[in-house]
Amino acid sequence: MNCRLLLHRKFRLPLHRSLVLHLSGVLCFALCLLPTLGRQAAAQAVPAATAPMGDLNPEDQPLPGQQLGTDLTLNQNIRAINAENESFSRFGLGFQVSGGAQTNFFGTETNPVTAAYTNVSADFGLVLHNNRTRYFALYQPEYDMYPQYTSLNHLSQNFFQNVDHVLSQRAAIAWGTTASRYLSIDQYLPESLGIGGIGFVVPTLQTQALENSYESSNVATSLRLQYLMSTRLTFTGTLTSSWFLLVPIDYAGASGSFSERFMINGGDFRLDYQLDLKDTIGAEVTPIYVYGLNPVGHDTDETLQAIYKRQVTPTLTVEAGAGPLFIQSTSPAYGNFQDTSYAVNAAVSRQIRHSQFALMYQRAIVVDFLGPPLADHEVNFNSHIPLASHWIITSNALYIHDLGNALEGPGTIYGGSAQIAYQIAHKAQLFAQYSRLSQNFALGQIQAQPYAFSQNQFGAGIRFNIGNPITLGGVQ
Repeated sequence: MNCRLLLHRKFRLPLHRSLVLHLSGVLCFALCLLPTLGRQAAAQAVPAATAPMGDLNPEDQPLPGQQLGTDLTLNQNIRAINAENESFSRFGLGFQVSGGAQTNFFGTETNPVTAAYTNVSADFGLVLHNNRTRYFALYQPEYDMYPQYTSLNHLSQNFFQNVDHVLSQRAAIAWGTTASRYLSIDQYLPESLGIGGIGFVVPTLQTQALENSYESSNVATSLRLQYLMSTRLTFTGTLTSSWFLLVPIDYAGASGSFSERFMINGGDFRLDYQLDLKDTIGAEVTPIYVYGLNPVGHDTDETLQAIYKRQVTPTLTVEAGAGPLFIQSTSPAYGNFQDTSYAVNAAVSRQIRHSQFALMYQRAIVVDFLGPPLADHEVNFNSHIPLASHWIITSNALYIHDLGNALEGPGTIYGGSAQIAYQIAHKAQLFAQYSRLSQNFALGQIQAQPYAFSQNQFGAGIRFNIGNPITLGGVQ
């Protein structure tokens, strides 16, 4: 049985005219509310915010380019988290060499194999900014080598960029992009993309590497407009578009030609009203369309959520949102389906100079057009915390609980990485890293066949820089 069904399931809900009614209703609500609140907010001009609300200490301001983790987090990993805390003023050029071993390399339930690996990677960063505009770009190529399985040696690439521009005292825009291409050898966690109050999980294809590995390519981009209608009222509109491609790479002559191609596009329109210095309430409308090219399918989701946000301290924020979720889906395999469910999310985050912490929960949808609808509970975590004067701990983690359905039993997948680095010089670090991936699924309630495995990766290496220092951490 193809193990890809472990993770690939999606909310498939048919396209009915109710979609038009739902979408029209929530949009009409937002359009009617906007001018009403706009008149109330007669307008004294206020400067567009360029730092976290309440963060008045310039020494605590996020660094130029410190934008990952705030909008698009599709490919965020330890190296990306390190990079967003870099201190380069204009450009950054860093190199990293590491090595170690990975247990259960092929992700099998029986006969696990331990394989050695060597990783060589680089970071190319650029920051350009003036009083109104800030541009940050980061390109991360890396080459993985497996001495025991040289046919699996491969090049992976990640790219991030973000532009912030202040249009006026009232308005600002931001454009962000994240993209990657890598070989999935079971050690990659599913990717997660959030649009407004809805999360989407893009599972990796779990098949044995030497039989049928998959090359994953993806890109996501978002454009956001923020308009200060008054000293208390803010409108934020965001458009997001993404593309995912998973192509089999036949290393061992095994048959198999199935690939996946689909797009996730959506918008998020939000009003926030600041009650006082610490408390904000709001509402947001989020329509999303998922287009499956292979396998073929269509999925639309809309939610209208109420939002509460509190600035606990100048740098610590908590936020929660909840509301109804309308789902319509159609696919050749299962026909049309329609359902009314719920969307909910919550987050706590802290971000200051050289340091960040974020924990987020959301109810997510698994993208796939081959099975019945399926919801997930998803938890994301990442942090970059300097300790003392020379130590830095960086970590990221993902937990997904699959709720199951009539054909497939529930399951869980979780994993993450932790790295501790020691700053030996202004431009060099030694580091040790540990990663783990674990999953446990029933392939189907009818067959009641479990599928479970765990992998561990241990490694250590050195990171050094040419030009500006890479990550100062606590070293000043």
